[in-house]
Amino acid sequence: CSMKGMVRYSPGPAMRLNLPKRKMTTFSHCMAMCTHMVAAQATTSAPKSHQTLNSPISANPPTNTQEIINQSYGEYSAKLEAGRLNTVINIPEPVPVIMADGRLLWRVIDNLFNNVVKYALPETRVYVDVHVEGSEAVISMKNISRAALNISAEELMERFVRGDASRSTEGSGLGLNIARSLTELQHGKFSISTDGDLFKAEIRL
Repeated sequence: CSMKGMVRYSPGPAMRLNLPKRKMTTFSHCMAMCTHMVAAQATTSAPKSHQTLNSPISANPPTNTQEIINQSYGEYSAKLEAGRLNTVINIPEPVPVIMADGRLLWRVIDNLFNNVVKYALPETRVYVDVHVEGSEAVISMKNISRAALNISAEELMERFVRGDASRSTEGSGLGLNIARSLTELQHGKFSISTDGDLFKAEIRL
Protein backbone atom coordinates (compact mmCIF):
# COMPACT_ATOMS: atom_id res chain seq x y z
CA CYS A 1 0.00 0.00 0.00
CA SER A 2 1.26 3.46 -0.83
CA MET A 3 1.35 6.38 1.56
CA LYS A 4 -0.72 8.43 -0.88
CA GLY A 5 -3.44 5.79 -1.06
CA MET A 6 -3.62 5.40 2.70
CA VAL A 7 -3.99 9.13 3.26
CA ARG A 8 -6.76 9.42 0.67
CA TYR A 9 -8.80 6.35 1.55
CA SER A 10 -8.23 5.99 5.30
CA PRO A 11 -11.64 4.98 6.75
CA GLY A 12 -13.15 6.52 9.86
CA PRO A 13 -13.70 4.61 13.15
CA ALA A 14 -17.18 3.36 12.06
CA MET A 15 -15.84 1.87 8.84
CA ARG A 16 -13.09 0.05 10.73
CA LEU A 17 -15.69 -1.78 12.84
CA ASN A 18 -17.29 -3.27 9.72
CA LEU A 19 -14.03 -4.57 8.22
CA PRO A 20 -13.34 -8.32 8.40
CA LYS A 21 -10.61 -9.31 10.87
CA ARG A 22 -8.10 -10.18 8.16
CA LYS A 23 -8.64 -6.86 6.38
CA MET A 24 -8.35 -4.97 9.67
CA THR A 25 -4.99 -6.67 10.31
CA THR A 26 -3.74 -5.78 6.82
CA PHE A 27 -4.96 -2.21 7.18
CA SER A 28 -3.28 -1.79 10.58
CA HIS A 29 -0.04 -3.17 9.17
CA CYS A 30 -0.13 -0.69 6.26
CA MET A 31 -0.87 2.20 8.61
CA ALA A 32 2.12 1.23 10.76
CA MET A 33 4.36 1.11 7.69
CA CYS A 34 3.19 4.54 6.56
CA THR A 35 3.74 6.01 10.02
CA HIS A 36 7.29 4.65 9.97
CA MET A 37 7.89 6.17 6.51
CA VAL A 38 6.67 9.60 7.64
CA ALA A 39 8.91 9.47 10.74
CA ALA A 40 11.93 8.44 8.66
CA GLN A 41 11.30 11.26 6.18
CA ALA A 42 11.03 13.81 8.99
CA THR A 43 14.31 12.59 10.48
CA THR A 44 16.28 12.78 7.23
CA SER A 45 14.91 16.23 6.39
CA ALA A 46 15.69 17.73 9.82
CA PRO A 47 18.21 20.64 9.76
CA LYS A 48 21.82 19.81 10.61
CA SER A 49 24.31 22.06 12.39
CA HIS A 50 27.26 20.47 10.58
CA GLN A 51 27.98 19.45 7.02
CA THR A 52 28.24 15.65 6.99
CA LEU A 53 30.25 14.26 4.08
CA ASN A 54 30.82 10.81 2.59
CA SER A 55 28.32 7.97 2.58
CA PRO A 56 26.07 7.72 5.67
CA ILE A 57 26.49 3.94 5.48
CA SER A 58 29.75 3.57 7.42
CA ALA A 59 31.10 1.62 10.35
CA ASN A 60 32.68 4.83 11.67
CA PRO A 61 30.80 7.48 13.64
CA PRO A 62 30.81 11.10 12.38
CA THR A 63 34.10 12.91 13.06
CA ASN A 64 34.11 16.67 13.50
CA THR A 65 37.16 18.05 11.64
CA GLN A 66 37.41 21.15 13.83
CA GLU A 67 37.36 19.21 17.08
CA ILE A 68 40.04 16.74 16.00
CA ILE A 69 42.34 19.46 14.62
CA ASN A 70 41.94 21.60 17.75
CA GLN A 71 42.66 18.58 19.94
CA SER A 72 45.92 17.82 18.15
CA TYR A 73 46.92 21.49 18.00
CA GLY A 74 46.32 21.80 21.74
CA GLU A 75 48.85 19.07 22.44
CA TYR A 76 51.54 20.83 20.37
CA SER A 77 50.70 24.49 21.06
CA ALA A 78 53.45 24.91 23.68
CA LYS A 79 56.10 23.39 21.39
CA LEU A 80 54.91 25.45 18.44
CA GLU A 81 55.15 28.61 20.55
CA ALA A 82 58.61 27.60 21.78
CA GLY A 83 59.68 27.16 18.17
CA ARG A 84 58.33 30.64 17.37
CA LEU A 85 55.84 29.18 14.92
CA ASN A 86 52.58 31.01 14.29
CA THR A 87 49.79 28.54 13.49
CA VAL A 88 46.88 29.74 11.36
CA ILE A 89 43.85 27.40 11.29
CA ASN A 90 41.12 27.99 8.72
CA ILE A 91 37.93 25.88 9.01
CA PRO A 92 34.73 26.81 7.16
CA GLU A 93 31.17 27.07 8.46
CA PRO A 94 29.35 24.77 8.63
CA VAL A 95 32.16 22.64 10.01
CA PRO A 96 32.74 19.57 7.79
CA VAL A 97 31.88 16.33 9.56
CA ILE A 98 33.24 13.17 7.95
CA MET A 99 32.57 9.46 8.32
CA ALA A 100 36.08 8.48 9.39
CA ASP A 101 37.87 6.76 12.25
CA GLY A 102 38.62 9.61 14.64
CA ARG A 103 41.49 7.76 16.30
CA LEU A 104 43.28 7.06 13.00
CA LEU A 105 42.69 10.57 11.69
CA TRP A 106 44.03 12.03 14.93
CA ARG A 107 47.24 9.97 14.51
CA VAL A 108 47.71 11.33 10.98
CA ILE A 109 47.27 14.96 12.06
CA ASP A 110 49.41 14.35 15.14
CA ASN A 111 52.19 13.09 12.87
CA LEU A 112 52.03 16.26 10.77
CA PHE A 113 52.17 18.57 13.78
CA ASN A 114 55.07 16.56 15.16
CA ASN A 115 57.03 17.05 11.93
CA VAL A 116 56.24 20.77 11.92
CA VAL A 117 57.68 21.12 15.43
CA LYS A 118 60.83 19.25 14.40
CA TYR A 119 61.54 20.67 10.95
CA ALA A 120 59.73 24.01 10.39
CA LEU A 121 61.74 27.21 10.09
CA PRO A 122 61.35 29.36 13.25
CA GLU A 123 59.42 32.62 13.01
CA THR A 124 57.29 31.41 10.11
CA ARG A 125 53.62 30.55 9.78
CA VAL A 126 52.05 27.11 9.72
CA TYR A 127 48.76 26.88 7.85
CA VAL A 128 46.09 24.28 8.60
CA ASP A 129 43.19 24.52 6.18
CA VAL A 130 39.96 22.58 5.76
CA HIS A 131 37.68 22.88 2.76
CA VAL A 132 35.12 20.80 0.92
CA GLU A 133 35.43 19.51 -2.63
CA GLY A 134 32.35 17.63 -3.77
CA SER A 135 31.72 14.86 -1.26
CA GLU A 136 35.24 15.05 0.21
CA ALA A 137 36.73 17.03 3.07
CA VAL A 138 40.27 18.18 2.35
CA ILE A 139 42.63 18.84 5.27
CA SER A 140 45.97 20.42 4.39
CA MET A 141 48.97 21.54 6.40
CA LYS A 142 51.71 23.80 5.04
CA ASN A 143 54.99 24.98 6.54
CA ILE A 144 58.41 26.32 5.54
CA SER A 145 61.20 23.81 6.05
CA ARG A 146 64.18 24.78 8.18
CA ALA A 147 66.51 22.82 5.88
CA ALA A 148 66.57 22.92 2.09
CA LEU A 149 64.17 20.38 0.62
CA ASN A 150 66.52 19.07 -2.03
CA ILE A 151 64.64 15.77 -2.10
CA SER A 152 61.56 14.66 -4.00
CA ALA A 153 58.13 14.17 -2.47
CA GLU A 154 58.35 10.45 -3.29
CA GLU A 155 61.59 10.13 -1.33
CA LEU A 156 60.14 12.05 1.62
CA MET A 157 57.35 9.49 1.75
CA GLU A 158 59.79 6.63 2.28
CA ARG A 159 59.68 4.92 5.63
CA PHE A 160 62.97 6.01 7.24
CA VAL A 161 63.60 9.34 5.54
CA ARG A 162 64.15 12.33 7.81
CA GLY A 163 63.48 15.98 7.12
CA ASP A 164 66.89 17.44 7.93
CA ALA A 165 70.58 16.96 7.12
CA SER A 166 70.61 13.61 8.93
CA ARG A 167 67.88 12.14 6.75
CA SER A 168 70.33 9.74 5.12
CA THR A 169 70.67 7.91 8.44
CA GLU A 170 68.18 5.38 9.72
CA GLY A 171 65.65 6.45 12.29
CA SER A 172 61.96 6.84 12.88
CA GLY A 173 61.81 9.25 9.95
CA LEU A 174 58.96 11.60 9.09
CA GLY A 175 56.37 8.87 9.46
CA LEU A 176 54.63 10.01 6.28
CA ASN A 177 54.48 6.46 4.98
CA ILE A 178 52.52 5.45 8.07
CA ALA A 179 50.30 8.53 7.78
CA ARG A 180 49.45 7.53 4.22
CA SER A 181 48.66 3.96 5.26
CA LEU A 182 46.37 5.15 8.08
CA THR A 183 44.54 7.45 5.68
CA GLU A 184 44.09 4.69 3.11
CA LEU A 185 42.66 2.43 5.82
CA GLN A 186 39.82 4.97 6.00
CA HIS A 187 39.40 4.86 2.19
CA GLY A 188 41.01 8.27 1.91
CA LYS A 189 44.00 9.72 0.09
CA PHE A 190 47.19 11.19 1.57
CA SER A 191 49.65 13.18 -0.54
CA ILE A 192 52.57 15.54 -0.07
CA SER A 193 54.18 18.14 -2.30
CA THR A 194 57.09 20.56 -2.14
CA ASP A 195 57.77 23.92 -3.77
CA GLY A 196 61.20 25.21 -2.88
CA ASP A 197 61.25 25.09 0.94
CA LEU A 198 57.45 24.96 1.18
CA PHE A 199 56.12 21.59 2.38
CA LYS A 200 52.47 20.66 2.02
CA ALA A 201 50.59 17.57 3.19
CA GLU A 202 47.01 16.87 2.16
CA ILE A 203 44.39 14.47 3.50
CA ARG A 204 41.26 13.69 1.51
CA LEU A 205 38.39 11.83 3.17
